[in-house]
This record gives sequence, C-alpha cells and structure tokens, in this order.
Amino acid sequence: PLDFQEKAAASDLRALAPWLEARLTQRVSVAAMAEAMGMSERTFHRRCIEVFGQTPLAILQRLRLERARALLE
Repeated sequence: PLDFQEKAAASDLRALAPWLEARLTQRVSVAAMAEAMGMSERTFHRRCIEVFGQTPLAILQRLRLERARALLE
C-alpha cells in the first residue's frame, strides 16, 4: 500500500492523503486536488510523480481500492 505518511512527511503534499480520503466517494478532479494543495495542475502532477511515483489519479484510485479492501475485510 502507499505509505503517504512516510513519503509525504517532508514534502509539500503531506495534506493530500487526508484531503483525498475525505472525498473518496466523490468525483475529484486533478484540478481540485491541485487547488487544494495550492499548486498549478502541472506542478501538482509533477510533484506527485516525484514524491509518490504515481500520477494524481492513480493515487486516488489506489486509495479507493485500499478503502474498498478494508471495508470487505
């Protein structure tokens, strides 16, 4: 699983996981994610790849899958 706490701790994306987790059942655009993190879409996309090795939408999908797995268990 993605360890956002560890990977984001020293980055400008530490608020991303909690922000996304509060919206897992909603439609969330990359533009909305970028705005919430105070970045342009391009910078946000680049930072996600640098910090997490994934695109913003891949991160969102992974968090949704992890939530679904947890609910099934």
